[in-house]
Amino acid sequence: MNKLGIFLMLLTITSPPIQAYEYPEEFSDFFVETRQPIQIIVSGELRSIDVDAYINYESFRIEENSNSYHSVLTYLDKIGLKEEAYRKILHELVSGVSTDSGCEGKLDKCILIPEGRETKYIFDFDNSILKLFIPSTAIESNETIEFNSPYNKNGAVVNWMNVYGFTNLEGEENLSINSETTVGLPLGTLSFDSEYQLGENSGEVYKALYDVEYEDMRFQFGRERYNPEVNTTDYLNNGASYSGDAVRFASSANLLKGSSDSVQRIYFYAPANGQLEVYRDEHLILNKVVSTGKQFVSYSELPKGMYSVKLLLKVSGQIVLEERRNVVNNNEFSLRKGEIDYAISLGKLKRNTETDNEDYDGKYFSSLINYRLLENLYISGGITADLDSQYYQVGTTYMPFSNSRIEASGGTFSDGDYYFNANFSFYRLFADYRKFEVEKEKNKLYSLANQLYGESSRTEFGIGYNGDLLGGNGYVRYDWSNYDGSESSYFTTSYHSSRLASGWSYKLSKGRLDLNVGYAKYDSEEPELTTNISYVLDLSEDISTQYTVYTDNEGFEHNTNYITLNKKQGNWNSNTSLGMSIERGDKFQSELSSNISGHTKNYNLNAYGYIGEGGRKTFSTGISGTQILSLDGIDLTNEKGDSFVKVTRKSDINKEESVIKMSLKSDKGYGRSRELIEETTIVKLSEFNDIELILDNAGNNVEIEGKRLEAYILPGSFYKLESRINQLLSMTIIFDDVFGEPVPSLQCVGEGCVSVEPVTDDGVFRVNYKKNTPFRLVSKKGLCVYDEESTARFTKGYCLPGIDNQNEHKWSDSSSLLNDKNKNDTLVYLGSFNAGEEFRSIKDKLNKKKIVFKIFEVADSVFIYADSTYGFNQAQLNILKELDAYVLQKNATLDLLTLETKLGKNDNV
Repeated sequence: MNKLGIFLMLLTITSPPIQAYEYPEEFSDFFVETRQPIQIIVSGELRSIDVDAYINYESFRIEENSNSYHSVLTYLDKIGLKEEAYRKILHELVSGVSTDSGCEGKLDKCILIPEGRETKYIFDFDNSILKLFIPSTAIESNETIEFNSPYNKNGAVVNWMNVYGFTNLEGEENLSINSETTVGLPLGTLSFDSEYQLGENSGEVYKALYDVEYEDMRFQFGRERYNPEVNTTDYLNNGASYSGDAVRFASSANLLKGSSDSVQRIYFYAPANGQLEVYRDEHLILNKVVSTGKQFVSYSELPKGMYSVKLLLKVSGQIVLEERRNVVNNNEFSLRKGEIDYAISLGKLKRNTETDNEDYDGKYFSSLINYRLLENLYISGGITADLDSQYYQVGTTYMPFSNSRIEASGGTFSDGDYYFNANFSFYRLFADYRKFEVEKEKNKLYSLANQLYGESSRTEFGIGYNGDLLGGNGYVRYDWSNYDGSESSYFTTSYHSSRLASGWSYKLSKGRLDLNVGYAKYDSEEPELTTNISYVLDLSEDISTQYTVYTDNEGFEHNTNYITLNKKQGNWNSNTSLGMSIERGDKFQSELSSNISGHTKNYNLNAYGYIGEGGRKTFSTGISGTQILSLDGIDLTNEKGDSFVKVTRKSDINKEESVIKMSLKSDKGYGRSRELIEETTIVKLSEFNDIELILDNAGNNVEIEGKRLEAYILPGSFYKLESRINQLLSMTIIFDDVFGEPVPSLQCVGEGCVSVEPVTDDGVFRVNYKKNTPFRLVSKKGLCVYDEESTARFTKGYCLPGIDNQNEHKWSDSSSLLNDKNKNDTLVYLGSFNAGEEFRSIKDKLNKKKIVFKIFEVADSVFIYADSTYGFNQAQLNILKELDAYVLQKNATLDLLTLETKLGKNDNV
């Protein structure tokens, strides 16, 4: 039953003829439509939105084409409703909605079942929540894939700069400036990567690229120093060099609404409404209610990894479906099963200045595809061609079981060369293999194969382990390689080598033990075996010593002794080491080195200095940071990224009392939070990502205006969230009802309301409110009164029935209740009087007529109630009539079980 209906029922019970009832102006905000912030959530969704709506006790509405209207439209669109459905919902919200009659009992426990195409609503005035129950017909079909808009309305110039300088104080010095720039255009981005060497007075642009996305397509034009990152076809280019200028057209999932795993689904058909259970081994990992028809489980609902799942669908307690499916749910297998990625390129490869290839034209064409054949298998192929030869490629990525991966790619050239690359990993073990074979006899000196993979035939193999080892942490890697130069190549030297690198670290109670062993052999040279063992002893939190012994084929080579001071303060770290070494032949050397690194909110800084034996000196320093140029000016941050948000907090309160907390959530699964103290904070954002940034008060007694940002992030974007922090006032009030019993629940109504918090379960509440903004407190026992000017730690108050009715003729409208057979169940409210002479006069009248009464004194007012237990004689009735008393039923509210959740504005206590 709606709130206003319940309240009117109460008034009807206590006063039958209420047609002439008018609400006093000071209490009008209880009964008229007011604008309030309300949370809207679709049942079953995790994300909600806050809107400003026009509400009263029973209804909710928003204005058409308002900010709230567009917020709801965006929200319903994002969760995947059909346009027809959310337009209908918006029309209903503009017209006004209320709680569906099918909801019985407590609102927060109520579940409604939509019928047909009708959305059902629950408006919980107590919690300021409107909950929507959406019919399945409103959900967009499974096959429909939607994309975010590629148009950037928040474009900016984002430039990361790193300045590095070096000198040995003897004439050898250098200063380099590296810059990575992203320009966010209305459609697409411009990206630049450049370096300038001041000492050599030379510079180079490594990257100058226009990159634009539209739905599932991507277009790139420009220069790349390294192989481009486009889509899942990228692994076909492993080991090759495609540095140069190109035009590229490719598939892309970057603009896909939701994460890539949200569009990977396990479909099934449900013959009836039922309960779905999904098991991994015997562990229940998902359960949800499903409706009749075609249904699915999204990979975003399942854990990451590779495994087998069992689906059980139960209807009326009976299993009607049992299926097993294999799942590969990771970032690498982002294509849906049966889906293809492609990349088509046309360009000119950069001339390799280290080789004699001036006659090589460099123009090429490339077409690559990658296909997800099975749940755990990619197969791919492609062709790359220049004016003289063609390169036919194949590849595969396979996950035979969890924590394992096999990737292989390669191909053959039309002139006889071929290349093969493979990688394997299994838990902590890994192996890789590469082979490039150059045809010995050729008419041309330089070819496409040489441009992509080099001039010499070679075979490389590596195997290793990295992880826990013998109680500590260790790694070992063995590499073998063979290079076969020939007269047809620029490099004619042939050689082979083998190397072993290993390390082991063991943490001690006060220090650490490190052991490193290396082995290297080149051609017929004598193999070289090196070892070093190091012991680090922590003398204190900041001071440590390190003793290291190095050996080679001849035995002892040298040892070193260092004493090191480490200091950390805030965002800054420093390290100073004084060392001495003894080399073979008892040669002594000493050295001193120091470094410092850290950051402010605007930049990163590091510096290193060294002084060694014989006056050797070196000094280097680097400073880096991001500069963001937008229409509002220039902003600085120490973080590196392509997109940012600027959070500005304005407040008249001191920093310590106005600390707020920022939470950043993403549809791709990451989340982070941090405290915001400074007036301005720049936060890095991940591109091609739906984010939700929320500010909360971090437990401080403040209110935040402008506390939420929702956006889809494109590269080269700069968002702004401007917030205002207002200090709140609070009172702790002890409320009793007219019978002296603690009030069980309390609600706040009015613009000044912020929150009501129960302190105990016996009528003690903390009320938070805005300064100089009106509000009222109400409970199911009636309106609540208290000393609003009290400065005491605890204030006494009362929630009293009838005091809201200050109309004339209350006695004539309600006195008939005293003639009823249940007249002993009535209570007579005589009115509110000023403490002092007015109250003493009324008190004398009541005492003279022997009327039993009780008083409730609040500040300068006294509220009086007469006891009707023993009835009234005519003289007493005349006094009651003279005072225009108001007759109420004692238990009028006790039968209205839902009244507690129907009154109030913000908080259900």
